[in-house]
Amino acid sequence: MKSGCVRNRLRFLNRSGGHLFLGVDNQGGIVGIKPAAIEKLKMDFVTAMNNPLKISPTFYLSIEAIELEGKTIFHILVPESSQVPRCNGRIFDHYEDDDLDITDNTNLGGRFV
Repeated sequence: MKSGCVRNRLRFLNRSGGHLFLGVDNQGGIVGIKPAAIEKLKMDFVTAMNNPLKISPTFYLSIEAIELEGKTIFHILVPESSQVPRCNGRIFDHYEDDDLDITDNTNLGGRFV
């Protein structure tokens, strides 16, 4: 699983949560997940989210497979975390469509202190 995918989960955990869809392009078009890749993608996702060397603390997020337009996509509900999770020791925040590394920001205040 790409590191950007893991950071995406963290940035939602570090804010008010959100919905992630795999198999959907940036314009909302259904591209689907290749049938041969579905089980591996699920396992890679679960492994990444439960790997304390990658994410601390680890989180359990369930994947819902949905059939749309004859294609499979994944829906992942990411709740807001009561903790500040880190990816490879770094804190990421969610702003627009960007992953911001805010680990060394001295003006975190509020939630991140």
